[in-house]
Amino acid sequence: MGIKRRRMTPEFKVRVAIEALHGERMLNELAGCYKLHQNQIGQWKKQLIERAAGAFADGRTVRGSEDRTSELFQEIGRLQFELEWLEKKLSADAR
Repeated sequence: MGIKRRRMTPEFKVRVAIEALHGERMLNELAGCYKLHQNQIGQWKKQLIERAAGAFADGRTVRGSEDRTSELFQEIGRLQFELEWLEKKLSADAR
């Protein structure tokens, strides 16, 4: 039978990653203390740094100018189509 895989809670991962960020102990010391591999702690530390900004997000998404530009072009196309349709409709009614 194989080795049973341990499952770490997100809280545990954050605690270990923050401890690694503090830098009071080396990764190999933390790995020995928590019975983890150094690479795993390094990955958690990297994920914490990359995702930390999300902790302060207020739920609104910041859209890039390209997203807004494409939306505006779509709106312009729709409005031009409606204008052409209305012009045809008015010219047909005037006859």
